[in-house]
Amino acid sequence: MILFVIFPAIIIAVAGYNCPGGKLTSLEREQTVTQINKFRSQLANGKLKNKDRGLMPKGKNMMEMRWDCKLENSAQKWADQCVSGHSPKNQRPGIGENVYTFRTSRSVANFKKTLMAGESWWYELVREYKNNPSNNFTSTVAGQGALHFTQ
Repeated sequence: MILFVIFPAIIIAVAGYNCPGGKLTSLEREQTVTQINKFRSQLANGKLKNKDRGLMPKGKNMMEMRWDCKLENSAQKWADQCVSGHSPKNQRPGIGENVYTFRTSRSVANFKKTLMAGESWWYELVREYKNNPSNNFTSTVAGQGALHFTQ
């Protein structure tokens, strides 16, 4: 079995995390956003270490993330097609996307998949990203596995 979890890179405010027809519960959405904001807070406050075990520069203009039901719906429609890879850019203008794929022979709860994907992407930076005191994003930096982290 191949499972796909697609994260829209822009999560916008929606009251109550109630998304009719969605596959996640309101509690799962809330817990996901809380976890994402926890990770982002580590960077914003200069508490995240890189591959060289040095502290990364503090993040700037890092806003608190909130859930967007329209993006969830769009991502779910793409994931339901079981097509490996990103959705066409013309189907999501101005919206970035991260795709996490893993294989398993057993059922895994949606929420667990979501957290696994988020943690995998976040800690990819710690494993791959070297010290970059100027905090400039270049093609060299992109090659260090930091692309998911920039979404």
